[in-house]
Formats: sequence, structure tokens, C-alpha cells
Amino acid sequence: MRSILLSQFSNGINRTEKHWKAYLMNYDYVVSLGANCEVAHHIERYFSIKRRNPFDWWITPFNGLVDALETDFEHLFRDARVEQEIIGNVVGNSVRCRRYRIWYHHDFPRDKDQNVIPEMIQPSLPSLHERYSGIIDRMKADLSPGKRVLFVRAWREVLNKGPNYPRHLIRGVPMYPFARLLDAISERFPGIVFNCLFINYGEQSIADSRAIFRNVENLGDIVDWTDSKLGLSKAFSSTNAQWQNASLQV
Repeated sequence: MRSILLSQFSNGINRTEKHWKAYLMNYDYVVSLGANCEVAHHIERYFSIKRRNPFDWWITPFNGLVDALETDFEHLFRDARVEQEIIGNVVGNSVRCRRYRIWYHHDFPRDKDQNVIPEMIQPSLPSLHERYSGIIDRMKADLSPGKRVLFVRAWREVLNKGPNYPRHLIRGVPMYPFARLLDAISERFPGIVFNCLFINYGEQSIADSRAIFRNVENLGDIVDWTDSKLGLSKAFSSTNAQWQNASLQV
């Protein structure tokens, strides 16, 4: 098992680095909490981690993430339908969970035009439920009492993609329930020692030692859905995160 040496900070709400009190934390796992596959992509790219977790490739709204954790994933792949999301002139088409409002964006067959095939949704649900139940069970086994875990959550919970979509969801959006999410993590994975890195939540934050807040800069390299690779790397490196040794079972 390899772990991360992270110099992280005792007060997530304070963004002036000279006021942060740093200490060292060894993490056994880094886990994406979405909102989309961008986070898993950058965790793999930056930390060389390839271990699959359930929220890696979905598009998960914040409240749906909390609900899934609080209900122990009970409603995953139980009932879903094709929905569209229209933002500006961008139309998204995907399969959405009726309960959690999670977009299962990479899990269902599509036609040659990349539209979901509605007739394939219901027949696909049982096998997807079984597959993700296995992934969730493995994650629970990984995150056993005493493990040190860094969760990473970014704001982008929308289908539209490309370099021109909005940077932060700060357009009158109510305060995100950060504390409720942190408590849901504690309840779902009892006994772990964890922090959650929240990326691109603008000026929203809370004073909680479990939370770290970063806003990613656009360093001129945004060309697709992956956002600014240099900006994400800077956000990770600002916490002095690095691998301590070289063996992690994938």
C-alpha cells in the first residue's frame, strides 16, 4: 500500500496561506466524489492512482451524493430514465437516477450519434446494479477503520462540456451542505481519518478541520472537459501532496 504525504491545513475557510497552520498527514487512499469524471481523471493523472470507485464516472449533484451516502447506495440502478439538460445552446442527453438525480453518463449503450438507446435502459439495470455493488463493497473494505483518506469533490455537476461552460456555480445557488456531506462520510465509513478537498466552490466554505477549499485557476490550457490540467496540478501541489512509496494494488 502506498500513501500520500500531504501538508494540509487546519482551517478550510481561511484562504490566506500565512494564516494556515500546516501539519503532515499520510493518506492511504484518494477517492473521487465527483461531481464528474474530471476529478477521477486528475487523481489518476496526478497521483498515478487507477483504483475504481463508484463516483468516478457519474455526474453527481451535491444533494444526490449526500443522499446516496446516507442511504447506503440503496437506490442505485433501481429506476432510471433518459433526460436532457439544456444550458445555453448545449443539449445533454443521458440516463438519470430518479431518486439521487445522478447522471449515469458512461454506463448505458448509445447509438452512432451518441444518444442513449432508451430500450436498453431497463435490461441493463440488473447487471449494472451488480457491478457497482461490487465496486462499492470493495471501497468499503478499502476504507476500513483506521485508514486515512483524502476525498476530492469538484462542483461541476452539469452535462454540458467544453472550454466555455461556467467556472463556478455561484449564480444564486444556495449554500452547499458541506457539513452534512462530511457527516455522511463519517457515518458511511466509520473509524476512518479523512479530509475532503472541495474544488471550485467559489466563496462558499465552512470552518471545519475536515474540509479543504481550493479554486482552480485557468492557466490557459483548457481545451476540453478536463479543465485546466496545470490549474488542477497547482491546486493539488499547493497542499504538498506526494506519494510516500511505490506500491498500490489496483
